[in-house]
Amino acid sequence: TYDQSPASFASSFLYVNACDFSHGGQSSQAHPMAVVSAAVDPNTGVIYVFDAFTMKGMLPEQHVKRIKQSQVWDAPMLWPHDGSQVATAGTGETISRMYRRLGLPMRPEHTTFKDTGNYSLEAGVAEMQSRFANGTLLVARHQHEWFVEYMNYHYEDGKIVKIDDDLMSATRQIIMGVRHAKALDPDRNANGPVRGWDGSWSRKSDRGKSYFPDSSAGDYSNFGS
Repeated sequence: TYDQSPASFASSFLYVNACDFSHGGQSSQAHPMAVVSAAVDPNTGVIYVFDAFTMKGMLPEQHVKRIKQSQVWDAPMLWPHDGSQVATAGTGETISRMYRRLGLPMRPEHTTFKDTGNYSLEAGVAEMQSRFANGTLLVARHQHEWFVEYMNYHYEDGKIVKIDDDLMSATRQIIMGVRHAKALDPDRNANGPVRGWDGSWSRKSDRGKSYFPDSSAGDYSNFGS
């Protein structure tokens, strides 16, 4: 386990976001939009998942507004292959391009493994389990919704059952596309308000050069699998 706040991440850390798209609009049966944010230690390759949330019954414009409240919203946004589907009939605009138009830094193409170019569910889950085993995937202890989804993963007839696994899908994007994580300029948007992990609002000028609120805001103890 790790006793480490995001506020203490080294300045050399890289950042990346990933999403799983909502389908079904605002209907009660719709899948939520899921977003996971992670930091990567370039020296060890360890991935730290420090934020994960879902949004249900919301429109794309509302998704973007919520995502932009994050301290690292401008890190590259990874996305799955269904983002290549057309978002609105008659326009030809794909889902990923729509979110790019709305202001998110979407990657140019959907996420795949570097060596094979595939994006299979089984390969993604296998890599996730391997990283848990060797300590190169660590998730903030307080991300309860993430752990509920992970514990719900199970097999039937030798196949993984995909039910309510939106955060897991976004996490698989990060595992496949970790090579796209980027350094962020700590002086960017110095006066822009951002929401901390405890729900409070602050400005960069109030916090110095850290991306994050003081470590006393929220429980970041015992990062671990």
